[in-house]
Amino acid sequence: MRNSTIALALLSFCGVAQAGNSALEKDLLARGMTEVQPGLYQSADKYSERLVAVNQAGFNALADRALERAESLRASMVKNGITQSEQQLIDGLMATADRFRADAKQVYDYDQDPGSCSSGAQILSTASAYYGTESSAWAAVTLDFGPTTPTGNWAYASTDQGSASDSQTGLTPASVFQFAGYSCYSTAHSSVSCPGGGGVASSAYSQHPGAPYSCYAP
Repeated sequence: MRNSTIALALLSFCGVAQAGNSALEKDLLARGMTEVQPGLYQSADKYSERLVAVNQAGFNALADRALERAESLRASMVKNGITQSEQQLIDGLMATADRFRADAKQVYDYDQDPGSCSSGAQILSTASAYYGTESSAWAAVTLDFGPTTPTGNWAYASTDQGSASDSQTGLTPASVFQFAGYSCYSTAHSSVSCPGGGGVASSAYSQHPGAPYSCYAP
């Protein structure tokens, strides 16, 4: 009986995490999922529960659920003595909660950072990641009032199936794009470095709602 309880606990807590965007939320609703807490969507059947977090509140809600499950299991198992495998399950749930808390502090799926160099040059970096399948990054001087400031422009984009980077200077943008229809994760980073120090930087992260179980083209 106790082994059955452990198995059901593992099946019912199959949370996945995703940087939030309205396109994802519309897709989740179209799949019949419902928002059970702010930023947390749920789809349940007879045997399992699937949870998708779309923003910081959702990540924290997932962390709360993992901790509640761990404490509930500890309370029910301690009466007869917790076995090594049961303790591993509890520890795993608590580690999962910590991971969700950390994910809540991650960058979201789009980041844009404007700034300027001491020369007066206006600079901009952007990074975008969508659905775990695509990412893009861009960085350059957008406006200068004299000789072009020789900034270092860098852009990087990746999916879990490939990556690309680009380096340019001044008004020439560093720009990259990556797409992989069956990718689970995508990231993007960009920066503009000013001569003598300073600059701007952007980062973005996205995870497919099917990760890490299965990923497919949206």
